[in-house]
Amino acid sequence: METGCHRYYKNLNIQRYCNMDNNQTVLQMKYTRVINGIAERQKITRDEAMDRFFHSTTFQMIQEGIADLQCRSDIYLIDEFSLELEEHL
Repeated sequence: METGCHRYYKNLNIQRYCNMDNNQTVLQMKYTRVINGIAERQKITRDEAMDRFFHSTTFQMIQEGIADLQCRSDIYLIDEFSLELEEHL
């Protein structure tokens, strides 16, 4: 039989899992918008934009939570990615 304390922690763990899942969903939606913006700005296919973005330093920094880039606007991230590309040319 579960005590109130065990039930609380079990529910807390479920809540944390749901929050993590929701955060990933929101992040994936952001990636979609950023990739679409990159494709539009650079006049390339979405597949090309996705490949370039997922292999970029900008994407790695977002994944690692550096400078809270995941909290920045889509336009800001598209601009950062564009600057990264310009530096590599």
